[in-house]
Amino acid sequence: MLPLQLKHIGKIDAVGTVQVFGYSARRVDRDLHDLAYLNYAGPPTASDAVWARLIERRALDLTDLKGRPHRLRHGGYPGLEGKEAPFTRFVTRIESLAIDHCILLDKRFFEPGYDFDIGLTFVFGGDNMAQKIGHHVSRCVDIAVFPQWYAGLVAIGRREQLVTPLINWAHPVYQVTLDRARWTNLIALAVEREELTWPGEEPTEAAKKLLTASFDDEPEPTIETPPVTTSVPYTVEHEGDWTWLRFSHKPDDAILDRLRAAGFRWGKRRRAWYARNVIEVDQVEAVVGVRLAEVT
Repeated sequence: MLPLQLKHIGKIDAVGTVQVFGYSARRVDRDLHDLAYLNYAGPPTASDAVWARLIERRALDLTDLKGRPHRLRHGGYPGLEGKEAPFTRFVTRIESLAIDHCILLDKRFFEPGYDFDIGLTFVFGGDNMAQKIGHHVSRCVDIAVFPQWYAGLVAIGRREQLVTPLINWAHPVYQVTLDRARWTNLIALAVEREELTWPGEEPTEAAKKLLTASFDDEPEPTIETPPVTTSVPYTVEHEGDWTWLRFSHKPDDAILDRLRAAGFRWGKRRRAWYARNVIEVDQVEAVVGVRLAEVT
């Protein structure tokens, strides 16, 4: 399983607030993007509201850490039946924080359009990216494709705009266009030009040049999360089944958003944050983003 890089990039308000840790979208036109990947966590009611609005093809606004809005939606694609959701949803219940961690993926991650003359699929950037793309291309065409060609196929696909980066926040995702005729012709031409060499043969100069080529469509930079303030001392106390969290002075908005998403509420009388369940110190540190050892 590919480990996803998680960075707190913003929040969505939908019958409550969920915190977002990554998303990718493909451009449909200048003003319209289709969501391909969304990673978020929050109270169950808010998490379900995000899911409900997206599968109804309605738009949501993500507010990034600088307060800028980003419109998230998915308009569907050919082959979906009726009001069938365009996403596959994975949900993990984090009982100790009383929140749901959700990952939504465009179904074409798992159901590539091999049966169409031109179909789509998506892959995450990572060490196995070439293997995934090579597998998809080999299923798309009716000619032999060898594993030794996979890295070269990625380079050819990027050069020919058949492998393109999406709008990426936190983890890169690529769109792979499964154009049977183009891939077939490109593979045949690459073999003729010796950009793809037969298994067991030494790579040619053309093959080495292909693998080291640079392209103008590099993935957009991932959005770096501003460092969490480490100068806010705090204490953690457990009283029965309750957890109390007290800061020496008001923390920044990013910390407050994560506290609310984790189920903490502000207690005016004691001037401290509380949760009505036992949350261990290491879990509190994960929410706050600062280890107790760093502020004591």
